[in-house]
Amino acid sequence: MIPQVYITFTPPLDSLIAQIRGAIRGSIKYAMVSTVETGEKILREEEPIKTSNMVNSTESHVIGDVDGVIKVTAPYSIYVNDGTGIFHTPDPRQPYVIKASNMKALCWPGAKHPVKLVHRQGNKPNPFVDRMLARWQPQTIFEQKISEYLRSKGD
Repeated sequence: MIPQVYITFTPPLDSLIAQIRGAIRGSIKYAMVSTVETGEKILREEEPIKTSNMVNSTESHVIGDVDGVIKVTAPYSIYVNDGTGIFHTPDPRQPYVIKASNMKALCWPGAKHPVKLVHRQGNKPNPFVDRMLARWQPQTIFEQKISEYLRSKGD
């Protein structure tokens, strides 16, 4: 006859299973928050800074356990990222005219004289979101943060 050993767990496993579930849920939340915050940090680094309004309007948050949002709420950010006029990506648009509305003329620092209107070709795109996405590695960050969290709970 083959020697055999039988093991019976006498304490209930429900509390242990609940602890494991809690640790997994906590690690996912921690990893998601860390991943989204890292993405926001990289996006802020890639955003062009002229007045810092766009950088200050960048925000992120986690929805539930596994969804996150990083957004720039400055209303003009889409024009900075995609460009305007003939430079607009993905579909070029027509050049446009800027006219004086409340005043009789337009003037800016460096202008030789005031003018009634300006013909604009547009602004070239500054694809800061694409640069952020090229640098950000959410899957890698997420996996590292889960491991980090679970190791910290094991100590």
